[in-house]
Amino acid sequence: MSQIDIEGSARLSAVIANFKTRPASQSWERVPCGDSSQQILWAWYKPSHLPFGVVVNIPDETFRSYPQRQQLTLRTVLSWLGLEPGCVWQWTQYGVTYDAQQGASAYFDQPLTDPVPGVDSGIAISLLAPTMPVAPPAASTSAPPFAPMPSGTVPSDIGDLFENIDTDWKAIVKAERDLALCRKKLVDTLSRLGSLNRDLNHEEQLFADTADKAAWMDARRWLRETASRVSRYLKDCDVGDTTSAPKRDWMKQTYEQYIVPKQVFDGIQHAQREFEGYRKMVQTLFVNMNGAHASAVSDGERRAHQVLARIAAKVRKTKN
Repeated sequence: MSQIDIEGSARLSAVIANFKTRPASQSWERVPCGDSSQQILWAWYKPSHLPFGVVVNIPDETFRSYPQRQQLTLRTVLSWLGLEPGCVWQWTQYGVTYDAQQGASAYFDQPLTDPVPGVDSGIAISLLAPTMPVAPPAASTSAPPFAPMPSGTVPSDIGDLFENIDTDWKAIVKAERDLALCRKKLVDTLSRLGSLNRDLNHEEQLFADTADKAAWMDARRWLRETASRVSRYLKDCDVGDTTSAPKRDWMKQTYEQYIVPKQVFDGIQHAQREFEGYRKMVQTLFVNMNGAHASAVSDGERRAHQVLARIAAKVRKTKN
């Protein structure tokens, strides 16, 4: 290995080690674009669905005002984040996953696509974890980043590891189906909450007493709060679909290639922890989304309907 190769490998190892010690973001972090104080991007480091990666959102204004538009590439974005192509395993944008090819992918130098209105343009970048090999070779980009384990190094609890990963994967698939159904319910509920959150019409204003009007103001406050909660979990679900795609693809490939045929591989303990963590993440999201739906129905819709029904009864009684 040449001196240049050694220095390059050491530099990449240092970048990965620094990223490992970096705390996870608690909210979107502002990152300046090079030396410019006017142009920025937003980064979320180590979200729960991408524990060794970063999600990047580039504002429309940065796309419009960047002076050398053809130079706004993923390589450039990585440099602003203090990262390098050689640290990347793969990345996903607009539902398409790109293999980094040990940092040699030509897509690192392609100008980034302008954002499409109404479409999430976030880039989910998955880095090489310290326990992974440098990168999967370009000739087998579809394979998980593991290799069969040499004979004589099989863990003593290998049966439990296979069983736990199998159980976690099946639970993940079920939770994802539940999430899809719950998401549809939340979208419908959010629409109803928006329709209910209105001013009293002329007739209702005329016959409602002071207590009714106060109750309606309180009901509208509940409608706003429950709608905000529903919107937040819908966003969490949609962001998770985008940013966790590389990890889910990796788990699916690992499950099919190694777990189903019970092929022991190097890193199976790490894989079991990844499967377990992802399973907990999707199940927790489902519980939160289901709770948001129940709260929206009971605290939002039902409360509003009760107040409106009481006012409507007074309107009918007065007319009769």
